[in-house]
Amino acid sequence: MATQDLTTLAAVRRFLQKSATDTAQDNEIGYMITSASDAIMRYCQREFKTTVSPGTVRKFEYRGNGYLDLAPFDLQSTTLIRMDPDLSIPYTVQTAEYRLYPTHVPQGVYTAIRLDPVLAYTASRWAHRIVEVTGTWGFPSVPSEVEHATILTVNNWLKTDVTAYESVLSVDQTQLDRPAGIPSRAQQILAPFVRTGV
Repeated sequence: MATQDLTTLAAVRRFLQKSATDTAQDNEIGYMITSASDAIMRYCQREFKTTVSPGTVRKFEYRGNGYLDLAPFDLQSTTLIRMDPDLSIPYTVQTAEYRLYPTHVPQGVYTAIRLDPVLAYTASRWAHRIVEVTGTWGFPSVPSEVEHATILTVNNWLKTDVTAYESVLSVDQTQLDRPAGIPSRAQQILAPFVRTGV
């Protein structure tokens, strides 16, 4: 099982109603879980499962508009924000000079940082600045809806019948789902989690 997996082999086996002795597809399922997890996090531009330890430093480009998008990452908390770490004297952003966004933290994580616009005018030769954020990254736990979407995606990809593999008709949506991508049912479940701008 890979660190970034959004579900487990046991959960997929349970969904597929496999017997304890039916283990022939286990390796393939494990591979698909990791692939589906990566695809879903890319699709949503979210960090449902982190692969880094608390205190990890990440760098972002700041355009001086007062809004620092953390995509494709999600932040639980921060201990240090520095501006211009590439300069000889980086500036440590004070607590009063930033706000984590969104303030109500609907999913337990922050997607952006609002910076005091005055910071954009501090000395720098670059129009776009580097901001270094030290913190705890990723969702505290994988949301149940995201795990279910991952399981649905794996199930879709496991279809081995040649005709079914080429296209799977989604009756509800009257459209074709291709197992190479995230199926429409899973996309509907993931819709509230897809990152959007302000």
